[in-house]
Amino acid sequence: MKTILLILTFALTSLSGSTPQDTMKLNGLFDKYENGVYYFSTYEGDTYQFQEITEEASKLYDFTGSENVGLLFAITYNTEIKETPNKTEYNTITNIIKLQ
Repeated sequence: MKTILLILTFALTSLSGSTPQDTMKLNGLFDKYENGVYYFSTYEGDTYQFQEITEEASKLYDFTGSENVGLLFAITYNTEIKETPNKTEYNTITNIIKLQ
C-alpha cells in the first residue's frame, strides 16, 4: 500500500512540474519589497527572496512602505521547486511574526 501511495505521489508531482513543498522557518531582517518580491536577510549575511505571501500573512504587516525595514521577523514559509530548465525556486511566506 505504501508503495502504491509513493508511486501515485511521484506521478502527480511529475505531472504538475514541481516538487512537493517543504515548510521552513527563519528569523530575518526585512530589507525591501521590490517588483513583487520580499527581501529578508539574516545576521549571518544570507539573503532570502519570497515571491509570494499568503493572503492571511499579508494582512499582518505592510511591507510596501519603509516602516518595517530593518526589523526582525520570524518567518514561516514554503519552498517549491518548479521544473523549468533552471529549476526555479519559489518561496511563499505562510506566517510572519514581528520580533522587534
